[in-house]
Amino acid sequence: MNSKKLLIILLVLVVMLVVGFGITRLCKQHLHSLKNSVNSECNCSGHLKSLKYLNLSKEQEKKIEYLDKQFNQSVGEKCKEFCNTREELNALLVRDEFDTDKIDKYTKKIAFGQAELEKFTIYHIFYIKQILTVEQKKKFTGIISKKLCEDLNNESMLQH
Repeated sequence: MNSKKLLIILLVLVVMLVVGFGITRLCKQHLHSLKNSVNSECNCSGHLKSLKYLNLSKEQEKKIEYLDKQFNQSVGEKCKEFCNTREELNALLVRDEFDTDKIDKYTKKIAFGQAELEKFTIYHIFYIKQILTVEQKKKFTGIISKKLCEDLNNESMLQH
């Protein structure tokens, strides 16, 4: 019984380690893209380039750029938290003792952070929609839906 429990714990740790390295890498890439962005042209969703098809007015562009700046700042802060938490979690793997309390604490913190990122993204999309005309909203919804499907397909490709 103890060997099965140990094997399960080991498997969970290996999966967490692999996922941890992946998310840490994505966060570092996102932070790098934020540092290298010019006039908010490069952000995590890449939607500004897609929004050019909506024929935005200068006023709309200005408002969306402001929203993007706030959004990128919030996402950047969350990514920094992810990186720090992942490093703490990875440090646990180096140790000989197995601290389930700390593992639970770090994984809950990461799960909460991921939920926050989802919420930031949904709010961001909603706020952008409020700036658009009825016709632009229809096109924007199509762009977002297409982007979401592309992202989901890319994720499933990574799993295989």
